[in-house]
Amino acid sequence: WSVLNTPFQNEQADDSWRLSLGGRVTPELNPREKNYFKRMDYGLGLYTGLSELIVEDEQFREYGITFGVGLPVASAKTFIALDIGSRSNGAENLFRETSYKLSASFTLSDNNWFIKRKFD
Repeated sequence: WSVLNTPFQNEQADDSWRLSLGGRVTPELNPREKNYFKRMDYGLGLYTGLSELIVEDEQFREYGITFGVGLPVASAKTFIALDIGSRSNGAENLFRETSYKLSASFTLSDNNWFIKRKFD
């Protein structure tokens, strides 16, 4: 970002980095488990770093937390996650932004798609 050239004179950007740590756990991997909550995936993550944005000659610091659940539905898995993040510039916090991002993903895992038929 530090070599960014734009037609706008006031745009400033610098190199950025981000450190993330997270994990996901499923209490029971057995698909025949009766308890639905034991078959769900639970995820948690943390991140911190420096953004590419610069305001008042201060580079933005960003940090946040992400958590989500994976909902098993038949042969599919739906994962719903919420990311709560914050960005601010410098110790004086002249500018602070808090963001909330809700996302959903769907995974189809039908194992019968790639089985070669023995009979037509």
